[in-house]
Amino acid sequence: MTVTEILARYPWMEEPLRTYYHALPELLADRTAGTFVIVTAGELHDTWDTFRDANQFACRLLEPETFIIQRIDARQLAFLAEAFGPIPAETTSCHN
Repeated sequence: MTVTEILARYPWMEEPLRTYYHALPELLADRTAGTFVIVTAGELHDTWDTFRDANQFACRLLEPETFIIQRIDARQLAFLAEAFGPIPAETTSCHN
């Protein structure tokens, strides 16, 4: 199933997926690959080592169909680029 097909079937997922896609380079740079992140429209809700832990938190505190749980995985950059455009660059900040 493509991202376009997923979004056609579950339109509420568009903003959480977009948020995840744009945050993914920084999540990968923070060495959180392989962990799970809860995402709502415009917001990341921490990371967990297991899907089960993330799901318990999300189901207790968030409304259904307002969040997604994603494994932090670099392979998703190319997959999500189909729907959300060029792969976002990691943001860097200057510290003087």
